[in-house]
Amino acid sequence: MQTAYITERNTENAKKLIVEVINTGKLELCDRYLAADRIDYQDYGIPAGMANGHEGFKRVLSGFLEAFPDLRLEVQFTVADNDRIVLYSSTTGTHRGPFMGQAPTGKQFKVTVILAF
Repeated sequence: MQTAYITERNTENAKKLIVEVINTGKLELCDRYLAADRIDYQDYGIPAGMANGHEGFKRVLSGFLEAFPDLRLEVQFTVADNDRIVLYSSTTGTHRGPFMGQAPTGKQFKVTVILAF
């Protein structure tokens, strides 16, 4: 029963991270849903370790929100196994600011994203 509770809690926290932090741009709330010592293994074109922890999450997300101020993720479904959570998300936005050296295009996008926690 404890494992089921942890799985459910982690799934809800991952969804809240999207709804309450990413979709609203309220980066200061990330510490409610992410571990302070989290490691981010994605390559965002920044030095290794710069995306880790709360400050790293804020750094990366703020770059996305500057480039795509209307960024929205909509969870389509989740898969959970113990403390591992995967979210399948529809992600939309409009390229309004510079992003990874690319000037704003004004183009809208819609992609499918798989997020692992």
